[in-house]
Amino acid sequence: MHPQLEAERFVPCQELIDALEHCHKQDYISRALWGLCNDPKEALSRCLHETRLSQVREKIIVGKEKQKGLQAKWREAREGAYGKDEKLKKVIDAEYALKYGQKPETTAESG
Repeated sequence: MHPQLEAERFVPCQELIDALEHCHKQDYISRALWGLCNDPKEALSRCLHETRLSQVREKIIVGKEKQKGLQAKWREAREGAYGKDEKLKKVIDAEYALKYGQKPETTAESG
C-alpha cells in the first residue's frame, strides 16, 4: 500500500484513493487471482507521482523567487555601505592593492 495518503496533499488523486480502498474491500480471491486492483493501484501511483512532482516544481519556483528577493536585499545593503555600483569598494580595493600589493579577500556576499 502507499505511504500515508494525506487528503489535503493529494486532492487530485482522491477519487483514485477511494477506488483503491473500495477495491481492497472486495473478495480476496478475486483480487489475488485476477489482479483486480492492479489497474487502480497503478493509476494511483502515477497520480501521486505527478502530484508530488508538481509540488516540487512549485517549491522550486517559490525558492527561486525568495532567493531573488534576498539577493536584492544584499545588493541594497552593499549599495548602502559602498554606494551605487560599489564604487567605494572598488576604491578601497585599489588602495589596498597599492599598499599591500595584493587584492583583499572578499566574502561570497560581496563577490
